[in-house]
Amino acid sequence: MPYRTELALAAWHRTLVTIAGVTYAARPVSVPVLLRALQLGRSGDHLQILQGEDSLLRAAFPRVGWWRADPVRLIQRAGVEVRRAMMEKITSVPFRDEKPDASSDMYAAQREHERKAVRPAGDGPVLGPTLAIAAATCRSRFGETWYFNPERWPTSDGYVPHTVAWADYAALIAIDARIQLDAVVAHTISQSGKAARPAVEALNKAAYPIDPLFRPTSMH
Repeated sequence: MPYRTELALAAWHRTLVTIAGVTYAARPVSVPVLLRALQLGRSGDHLQILQGEDSLLRAAFPRVGWWRADPVRLIQRAGVEVRRAMMEKITSVPFRDEKPDASSDMYAAQREHERKAVRPAGDGPVLGPTLAIAAATCRSRFGETWYFNPERWPTSDGYVPHTVAWADYAALIAIDARIQLDAVVAHTISQSGKAARPAVEALNKAAYPIDPLFRPTSMH
């Protein structure tokens, strides 16, 4: 999950959806709302799963008044495929290019995103952060006004959007890697050894992740 321009911009992107010929701007879903929905989605109880889905839809499309059609009701009446498409849009994470497969379990796709985004390819168990860990890490570093700030965050409950939590967490990884890189480089220079070279290279990549926006392009 390298921190790069695409990730930073995607975290603030407002999702536009068209329902029954009308285009709506979906609000970003906050960390607590998504975590609760994921928990309900893992319960195995059909009613709780629907409750979690409805909470996500309502967070993305709050009621605006009796004079406008309620997007949530329109989605609920439109059928399973439309509902799945909306869930995919409002729960998508900003660091994956592939579209999640929501054919059987919409929440499984989200959990798979979280798992794959922070774990390298290969067999065997590999520990890695979840959305809860990413949010807790940022919360501990940035404080409570980062986690809950109704004046700053455009979510329905005032808590930080889950996309921003992931982006800020990736930024912290790069910042921490840069600090560690300085220490490793200083130690390597003082010891004049080659053993630390792999660690230096790994930290260098983490501290300065490749950003496709700033790659050199051919002029031909």
